[in-house]
Amino acid sequence: MMKIFRFLKNNPVVQAALAIVLVLAVSFFMNRDSLESVTTSVDNVETPVVYPYAGSEPNPSPVSRLPSATIGMRKIQNQYNIDLQTDAKSLYIYGNKVEGLDPNWFKFLTRDILVDKKGVFFIQYLMAEKIENLSPENIRVVTNEPSIVLANDTQVYGNIYHGYFKGRFIDIVENPSKLARVNRAEDGASSLTDGKGLYVVTDQHFIRLPIVTPVVLKHSLYVRGDDNVYYDSVLIRDADARTFKLLNEYRFEDEVRPRAFYAQDANKVYYKGKVIAEADSDTFKLYPARYYDEYARDKAHVYYNGEVIPGADVVSFVVLKTQQYEGCSDGSYSKDKNAVYFGTRKIIGADPSSFEVLRNGYARDAQHSYYGDILMPDAPNELEVVCYYA
Repeated sequence: MMKIFRFLKNNPVVQAALAIVLVLAVSFFMNRDSLESVTTSVDNVETPVVYPYAGSEPNPSPVSRLPSATIGMRKIQNQYNIDLQTDAKSLYIYGNKVEGLDPNWFKFLTRDILVDKKGVFFIQYLMAEKIENLSPENIRVVTNEPSIVLANDTQVYGNIYHGYFKGRFIDIVENPSKLARVNRAEDGASSLTDGKGLYVVTDQHFIRLPIVTPVVLKHSLYVRGDDNVYYDSVLIRDADARTFKLLNEYRFEDEVRPRAFYAQDANKVYYKGKVIAEADSDTFKLYPARYYDEYARDKAHVYYNGEVIPGADVVSFVVLKTQQYEGCSDGSYSKDKNAVYFGTRKIIGADPSSFEVLRNGYARDAQHSYYGDILMPDAPNELEVVCYYA
């Protein structure tokens, strides 16, 4: 034994090696329980449900930080690439503890919403908070644009008109279990229905329209009731609900954004809910269009997006469209026997007989090249336009 002691005393390399072994042994026994618990920490986590991203603002609430000793932590992979870790007792988001969430059973509803068997949690910035008194049973996301609206069988909850997610319960919905999105407006408003009423959601309001039997006209923001018509929740005064109809329907069936803007009743023509004062309802019709119908005419005028094109000749007027290329647009060119137009503006000096549309808003005639209604005097007439991804 003395020989071994003298050997160790006189060999510093052996001493260093023994010290390392001792440190590793102590570390192992101190963290044994934590290491053993990791093996079952996320085995029962459900496969997350993928929904579109909805943004959020920072939450100033205090949080519990990740313990400094992270040997017992395990990273949880997820489709949103959010930094999730667990020690089998708690879940941490970017190192911040999610109070009250069960790390062994949870799932995503959206990038910002987590749910376990006992609660619903909202993720914002680097942390998550429980939404108090909101039941997770049958919880679903009704819409997340422009505001997140959640519903279960008996409750509706939304973050309407809040800088960060401190939402409120919405008590004007009669049948929460049936609440569903009808369509989404071009400006972000969503139309919802529960089968008993129609609701409009913006980032400012959650509104119920006073319609007993609402009819949402397909691919539009027009809603017809028994006696009234609305566009994007705004009453169209004096519209005749009995004869009111759309003049166009957007052509892509899977598109949720409404593109049917023109409508009419027995007496008037409307564009986005506003009366076109000059329009004659009896002779009003649309020009064929590939995407959505910008151009229309009646016996006296030609219209672009509901506005009269001054001086346009109804008889000879044609819409100029070129082949659509991926990443390219062909602008809004048209012409008649006398002039060429971009939108509602006449292109000064353009020759209608030789005018042709290029790509990405460019065009040319026998003498000049154009971008929109702007003459490009220094551009060659043989201008070739390379498309870019817009």
